[in-house]
Amino acid sequence: MSGALVRAGARNGEITGQTSALAPSYLQANLIVLPSCYADDFEQLCKRNPVPCPLIAKSASIGSYNTLDSWIEGVAGEDLAADVDIRIDIPKYMVYENGELLHDHVDDIKAHWTEDHVAFLIGCSYSFEGALIDGGLMPQHIRQRRNVPMYKTNIMLCPAGVLIRVHMWYLCDPIRRMISRKLGT
Repeated sequence: MSGALVRAGARNGEITGQTSALAPSYLQANLIVLPSCYADDFEQLCKRNPVPCPLIAKSASIGSYNTLDSWIEGVAGEDLAADVDIRIDIPKYMVYENGELLHDHVDDIKAHWTEDHVAFLIGCSYSFEGALIDGGLMPQHIRQRRNVPMYKTNIMLCPAGVLIRVHMWYLCDPIRRMISRKLGT
């Protein structure tokens, strides 16, 4: 399945859960939407912390939900996600305001989107799951149809603007155990 088909499936309500392993040869991303007053700080945070926060794209302009500027050299925004609508192309959204969860797993964010919002797409571990599967290493969370386990560390990211105490999170899938099983050790 292509990324465009996954987005279309989310848009029309056919895909309502996680997208892990749905588009294995396509780049997948996490979405973060912020008021424009925080956009420069978040962009700087990504630049200072490119491994945990690899910036893929952002709204082409403040308030834009259907055009992206790519941060991948040689790739245009429309090549990343043609016919995109950030507000409805993801199966479920979590809506926060002032750091508090307001809505958990809503179908779209049309009612929450404002002309002051900026969308950011950052890299996601789902992008390399296809390579693991092709190598015979089926991630446990895919077998169990669950989200990948995530853990908050005590490691702080390099700060940027108002984003000064941002913890690094990491994903933990039992890769070593999968390799041992594959090798019979």
